Amino acid sequence: MLRLAVEWKVLRVSPRIKLLEEHGRTTLIEASTEALLLKHAPQPLADVLVTIMDSGMRPEEVMRMRKEHIFWDRSVILVPYGKSFKSKRYVPLSDRMCCLLRLRKSGDVPWMFPSKRAGCGHLTTINKQWAATVEAVNLAAAEQKLAPIPVALKLYCARHTFGTDMLAEGLDIVKVSKLMGHEDLKTTMKYLHPDTSGSAAFVNQRNRSKSLHLLKAAG
Repeated sequence: MLRLAVEWKVLRVSPRIKLLEEHGRTTLIEASTEALLLKHAPQPLADVLVTIMDSGMRPEEVMRMRKEHIFWDRSVILVPYGKSFKSKRYVPLSDRMCCLLRLRKSGDVPWMFPSKRAGCGHLTTINKQWAATVEAVNLAAAEQKLAPIPVALKLYCARHTFGTDMLAEGLDIVKVSKLMGHEDLKTTMKYLHPDTSGSAAFVNQRNRSKSLHLLKAAG
């Protein structure tokens, strides 16, 4: 639009706009947290959450899912639209997704997540159910004297968790990028987290070594 404004002589020079760096959502949904969320989540939130966790789809992509785009025999789902050209892709159809989506495929409507309120015919937002579920989980956690769900944890974090898990399992970053529908590989690289699971063992080994040196020095 700015370029056209210059061509039409509305502006003399197109101003340079510095874009802010996109940090994204880095909070992950641990298995225990996922179990608590699914325990308290009503429908359709429970099915939406599972679908995002197992396919990496964006929440809006899940809610716009059409029955014709599910290929049951091939265990894939076609995402025909999205934020960019590369958003058009195939994503995996897991066993638990298959079970819950088969229960939704009956009826005459084309949508997997239909809505009578929305003019478009499908679910468009699920924020109220998410907020209510988080509140219910936190109440249960307080009774058991457990830590509450962090404020930074949003439904979209399920997508981030999928990407992170796929990379941690050794799936090629290019394949993960295609599954996520990323325009740029740099975006996928944000899902890479250093593996620190064995760090404690190295620290303990170092401390044992230091203790031996101290004992020898004292002797």
